[in-house]
Amino acid sequence: MKTRNFSDDRMRLGLFWPSARTMHWTSKAVADRNPDVMDLAVHIEIAKLIEDIGLDYAFLADRYSPYTPASTRVGHQDPCILAYLWGAAIASHTRHIGIITTIHTTYLHPAHVARIGANLDVMSAGRWGMNIVTGFTANEQQLFGHEGLVDHTERYALADELISAVKELWRADEDIEFAGEALRFRGHLSGPRPVQQPWPLLVNAGASPSGQRFAVRQCDYVFTVGNDASQVSQLAGNLDEQAAEVDRKGEVLPMISVMPLIRDSQAEAEDEMAWISANIDTEAARAFAVSLTGGIKTYTETYKDVDEAVLLDTIGNGAGLFRIAGTPEQVAEQMADLYENSKAGGMLLSFPFWSPSEIGRMGDVLAILEKSGSWSHPKNAGWSW
Repeated sequence: MKTRNFSDDRMRLGLFWPSARTMHWTSKAVADRNPDVMDLAVHIEIAKLIEDIGLDYAFLADRYSPYTPASTRVGHQDPCILAYLWGAAIASHTRHIGIITTIHTTYLHPAHVARIGANLDVMSAGRWGMNIVTGFTANEQQLFGHEGLVDHTERYALADELISAVKELWRADEDIEFAGEALRFRGHLSGPRPVQQPWPLLVNAGASPSGQRFAVRQCDYVFTVGNDASQVSQLAGNLDEQAAEVDRKGEVLPMISVMPLIRDSQAEAEDEMAWISANIDTEAARAFAVSLTGGIKTYTETYKDVDEAVLLDTIGNGAGLFRIAGTPEQVAEQMADLYENSKAGGMLLSFPFWSPSEIGRMGDVLAILEKSGSWSHPKNAGWSW
């Protein structure tokens, strides 16, 4: 069972799981260089690999509906594996890494969420975590019968209420009466209950004021948007201050999203980065950017004054992740500097090319970070969160 120990000041590292042929790059050329996303054997190989080299967790995003036909055409997040089903398969072939799977709280009843989560935590022997997504695209919400986009603040209010209900269901050994603003029910959830206590790890990517308030009340990790270390540092301070107000100081860790591109030489890495940029599909990038900036308040604020050409390259080429490229030594140095300057609790790594051999290059980087004292293998901390 994984425990929480956020006082050790350890750099936590996770893999942004390749749930589609390409997750953050609107490029058919990039997608075509990746394995078949529906090949379970590849996913199992990756899971064993990242546990062996020392990543802390796998993070599985999810979508119910593609962004646009252009996104589907280039393989961008469509087809997309169902996070909690494939997460169960990954858990069955690993022993230590955390398995964080996305669940869309706007579309499910608390009993569904609680039942799915408890079983995943038991199946993984206490290694499951939930990424709470409220749903931010109109086409996805219409798929579930919501006409028009549910207001940002309303989505977080509903998520807060739902997670409170889920926690009650996980705790209760008898019927409960839940009476919220949007949710009302009575009953008792069949076992099992989660292995982790008081409940499994909960994470969210909301950095807006509403998202921050939700995170400090309900979550353990917050995944940030943008590639400015000073902004992440400011967010870390804001989260810590707000967490202290609800007696959770030091219990909410911001995580930064990073694109590592590791090659044998700096020139090779730079050429590869240029190749990716040159092969971004502009139509798909524009659709992706419109969706993110129109539905996610943090993206709206971050990129409201950005020139369109810059926006399309930023969003279409990595969705605004920190880009780190070079030799293993250079990538390790950049990661160490970013970790120190951002005041984050760790990094979520998203690889444009995600074959096992590509992800395996991270092993050389981790060896350098460990030798310099910038990173410690999670086994030394008992594989805690």
